[in-house]
Amino acid sequence: MKVANIILSVLVLIAAAVSAVFSYFLYEKRVALVGGWAQLSDAVHASAVTMDKGSGTSAAKELTSEKLSHKTYASDRMNKTLSGLQKQSRALVAQRDALAEALAEVGRRNNAGVNAADLKSFSSYDEQLDKVKRAAAATIDNRNRIYSALRRIIDVDVSKLNRGDASGLEPVDYAVRARDGYRNALNSIAGRVGASRMSSDANSTREGQAVYSAVNRKLGEVDEIRRQLDTASRTIYQQKNTIAERDKKIVEINRTVADRDYQIKELKRALGIAPEEPFALWKKGSKEARVHLTGKVTKVSGEYGYIVIDLGSDSVVYQQAGNKQVDINLGLESGVELAVVRGDEDEFVAAVTLDKVGEKESTANIPMDKVGAIKVGDKIIYKAAK
Repeated sequence: MKVANIILSVLVLIAAAVSAVFSYFLYEKRVALVGGWAQLSDAVHASAVTMDKGSGTSAAKELTSEKLSHKTYASDRMNKTLSGLQKQSRALVAQRDALAEALAEVGRRNNAGVNAADLKSFSSYDEQLDKVKRAAAATIDNRNRIYSALRRIIDVDVSKLNRGDASGLEPVDYAVRARDGYRNALNSIAGRVGASRMSSDANSTREGQAVYSAVNRKLGEVDEIRRQLDTASRTIYQQKNTIAERDKKIVEINRTVADRDYQIKELKRALGIAPEEPFALWKKGSKEARVHLTGKVTKVSGEYGYIVIDLGSDSVVYQQAGNKQVDINLGLESGVELAVVRGDEDEFVAAVTLDKVGEKESTANIPMDKVGAIKVGDKIIYKAAK
């Protein structure tokens, strides 16, 4: 029995020693666990503070070290406290993903060669972000060079363009419309001068030069035609003067011949010599009658280019028939040509054509080259046909 008690006492002593050892180890673990809990609480609070910074949130007020401490631990309260951290974490992840997608879209528009997955990854984020920055900077540089080039050509509003206001490009729209109008005008000219139409390229200098050369050729042809017309006009004017002089001589010769014929016939009759042909009265409006007409200019209208003469549809001349005189109507009508003469020698002034014929008076247009030459009182005689 004694031996049993001794063995039991030894076992109890051993159990107590083991219990003391385990109690020591358990205490050390508790100290470590409490320290780790405190570190974790401080880390969660610090993370919440960091996430709150500049984000407009206040999760760190609820995620304090005190509220996360093991001393005040309660499962429901801890879940409620940590739910703010979870909510903020999810919001940050959503913002990160949205930002990554936005940066990836910026990169795609600027040919940066990035994707959203690499921008979401911590390991490749910096590299991908640098690509986006470089591509965006290159795009901005190109844009600025374009703005500078536009400013050298046309006065665009760079301040509006920098703000993304497209109305800053209105001068470019005006220039495009002006270019189109210029090209349409050139194409119209090209069609008239036989040149090729311009293409849609507003800078088609070669085609524009072709139109310019064709216009110059046409202008040269026009100048040559004008010179020819001037020469022809001078020739016509000289020929008209020559014709007028010859008409004057014809009128004088016709009058002389008529007078001589009349005198011969009268002399033959007076001498009793039978004429070669029977005596005949002049017909109305015949040349034989008209060569004896005489009238005068009663009015000259230089402003309207006509003259009034004292001859009309009732005007007559007298034909001597033995001891009698016979009235012969001159048969004047529109289109009959008469001559205007002056002085005792019947100096030729102009040839006119009857326009409107009244009973006692008629009008005739003044030739362009005789404006100012005809005077009131000038004599009117018959201008014989050529």
